[in-house]
Amino acid sequence: MAMYRDEAIKRIRAALKRKTGKTWSVTGGRGTSSGWITVQAPPKRRVRHEPIGDIDDPEWLNAPYRERVREEPLREGDDPRGFYTPWAECDQLARAFKLDAVHGQGILISPDKTESYVMRAETGNATKGTPQPTPRPAPVAVTFAPPPKVPAPDPHAELGKAIRWLERLAAEVGFGALVDTMPDDCQGLNELRAATTKTA
Repeated sequence: MAMYRDEAIKRIRAALKRKTGKTWSVTGGRGTSSGWITVQAPPKRRVRHEPIGDIDDPEWLNAPYRERVREEPLREGDDPRGFYTPWAECDQLARAFKLDAVHGQGILISPDKTESYVMRAETGNATKGTPQPTPRPAPVAVTFAPPPKVPAPDPHAELGKAIRWLERLAAEVGFGALVDTMPDDCQGLNELRAATTKTA
């Protein structure tokens, strides 16, 4: 990782010099942040941010940061590591990397974004070559077949089947035995029993 980081630092620094005509501070982190890269103005070009207005006023806190501070040169004894890249140079970095904006503390590049930022600095794209749009899958035509039409049962036909079945069964076992073997709550058979009794 460290070797690639060092290569990335050289390539970013050279690309920014070519694009802007300026030298830039492009440095790698140390210790647990050794894989990270910071891009900002060199120490001699950094500035202080001094508040403008009343910092206790809620409106001051809600205003855009650039409107809340003014840039001032570093004072004697200031440690440049704690100060900022001028706004004009932040805008240059944003254009060079094709970013919307850059903070006064510069650009902090994580290890997983290193190659992307090298490509941004060198070509203006976040990937090698010209990024191609992801092809969309072809639409799949979906058709729904209507369910088959099932004719409604004919109640007269069903009744006729039931009567013929009862007639066959009665012929085999006798009508009286048929009625006696059916449940008592069968209304139709009870009516048949009553009709049979009257006929008899």
